[in-house]
Amino acid sequence: MYLILIGHDYQDFLSHKKENIFILPHQYNPKNYYKIFDCFIMASRWETFGMTLVEAMEMELPIITSIHQGNLDWIKEYNIDTFDFNKVDELYLKMKKKLNEGKRKEKYNLEKFNYEKRCCEITEFYNEI
Repeated sequence: MYLILIGHDYQDFLSHKKENIFILPHQYNPKNYYKIFDCFIMASRWETFGMTLVEAMEMELPIITSIHQGNLDWIKEYNIDTFDFNKVDELYLKMKKKLNEGKRKEKYNLEKFNYEKRCCEITEFYNEI
């Protein structure tokens, strides 16, 4: 089992050098890594929309995420495990549960994130006004 951290602010993990922990700097296309993941975890204190969550959903990954400003209004509509960012034990238990479930895919209805459909709706709205 490996833990791959992508992004910034992982200084605390640098002191825990382990053979199974990889820390990568910000990636311009993190989606390239998703195909090797068994589970996607977003442990953010704050995010804008959180496009990486939608990308992980598109790759049919099981997801564990904190609730933050970017996903607050829509994340509960999906079969996604959430945790309180301030409760590390809660995250640990959910990670352990996912590990015990084994590798699996999760199907998500991503219709609400369909780019072309959203653009057509916006255009239609402007045409009406």
